[in-house]
Amino acid sequence: MVAVKKNIKCKIKPEDLLAAVVWNPGAPPLNIDLGLAAKVIEKKRSKRTAMIDELVAEEKAKGRPAERIVAAIIYDAEKAPRSTNRKQLAELGVELPKDATCLTNEEVHLFLWRVINGLALLGIYLVGTNHLSDRNLLGLLLTSIIDEQIRDIPPNPDVSEFIDLTPCKTSSEDLAVSFRDSLTPRPNRPLPTATPTA
Repeated sequence: MVAVKKNIKCKIKPEDLLAAVVWNPGAPPLNIDLGLAAKVIEKKRSKRTAMIDELVAEEKAKGRPAERIVAAIIYDAEKAPRSTNRKQLAELGVELPKDATCLTNEEVHLFLWRVINGLALLGIYLVGTNHLSDRNLLGLLLTSIIDEQIRDIPPNPDVSEFIDLTPCKTSSEDLAVSFRDSLTPRPNRPLPTATPTA
C-alpha cells in the first residue's frame, strides 16, 4: 500500500446542500437537520477523495499511467462500501418505518416528503410518481426501493441519479392522482444546451 495524505477535508456548509438542489416553494418543508447532513456528506466526500488519491498513488508506484477520473470510476463502482438509501437517510437523521401500513394519512405525507427531500440531499430524484397515491409511493419506497443494495457514494454536484417510476404500460389506472412531480426537488444546474449544427 502506498502512503497518501489522509487528512483531506471537503468543507461543506449547510447552505451548500440547499444550493445544490432546486426546492419548490410549494412543497412541504425540508424537515432535515442540514448541519448533520453536511457533516455526514463532508466525511464521506473526504474519505472518497482520500481513497481515489490512494488508487492513483498505487498505479503511479507501479509505473502505470494514473488518471484521477479512472480511479474515481473504479472507486465508485468497485471499492466504495455497500449500503442502502435507507441507511444513508438514517445517517442524515431521517428515521423511517419499515412500511406504511399503520401510518395515518398525515404521517404518510410527512414521511413521504422526508424521503423525497432526504434523497434529494443525496443527489437522488424521483420522477414519474403522479400515478401513485402518497401511501402507495411511500409503501413502494419503504418496502423496496430504499432497501436495495448500492455503493455508498456521496452526492456530487456533477452527477445525479433519477428513479423513474413511470409505468411501462399506461392504462386508466395509471392516470395522475397527484401533481407531486411538479413539486419534487431537482438538481440545481443548467441543462445542457443543444449546439446548432451547420
